[in-house]
Amino acid sequence: MFQTKKLLFIAASMAAMICSDVLAQVVQLPPVVVVGSRVGGGNILCRGDACAGVLADLQQRGQGLYQEMYEYQMLPEDVEVDPGQMCQELRQAKPAGCSASNPPPSPGIGNNWQPNGCGTGGLANVFTDVFLEIVTRPTYSGNQNAPFAGVSFLSACNAHDLCWASANPKAGCDFQFRQDMINACGGASSANNNCLGFAGLYHGAVSNTGASQTAYTNSVNARACALWASDMRENGCGG
Repeated sequence: MFQTKKLLFIAASMAAMICSDVLAQVVQLPPVVVVGSRVGGGNILCRGDACAGVLADLQQRGQGLYQEMYEYQMLPEDVEVDPGQMCQELRQAKPAGCSASNPPPSPGIGNNWQPNGCGTGGLANVFTDVFLEIVTRPTYSGNQNAPFAGVSFLSACNAHDLCWASANPKAGCDFQFRQDMINACGGASSANNNCLGFAGLYHGAVSNTGASQTAYTNSVNARACALWASDMRENGCGG
């Protein structure tokens, strides 16, 4: 039976931790590295969907090159991919508006990405929707990172930033954000109603507003661009 080596999926050991605060949940980044054999030796490595899709397509097309060898019972171990063709097709798969030379910062890709906390950076417009209700509450501390005196949501907000920036599913990120804030309040008991009220407002802002969907979409697009630019760089494809 004709066989070619399947794409090798390697779960990257990129467990990202945000903040040392014990209230913060550890968010596991699940990027997968797709490895293909390069003509002339070595490997082609893909972390982004665009690159992985191109590599899979090229390897599938390459199987036909070995049909004659198969007929003579010479089974190849691999389907090798020409790096020049790989780069050419990867350029064509560039995400809209993306720059290979100046991609946006993204977790685990370079050292420039940083979380923004609560109500700053990409979440500034999101929290605007609920900010007036927050500041008019008599129990508001005056600090968006810690809206209820003595309780900080900063770790929860930073972990949520990481989750969105890593293009993880939005619903899961938002649910974990809510749980982290409830934990910061000391649990979902009636004694913490004021704190839980702020947690509910924050969760509603990131999960139920148009601004939150826009911010999340922007995060996903930025991640796709950063991964594509990384694949271009790692495979020597230039700009």
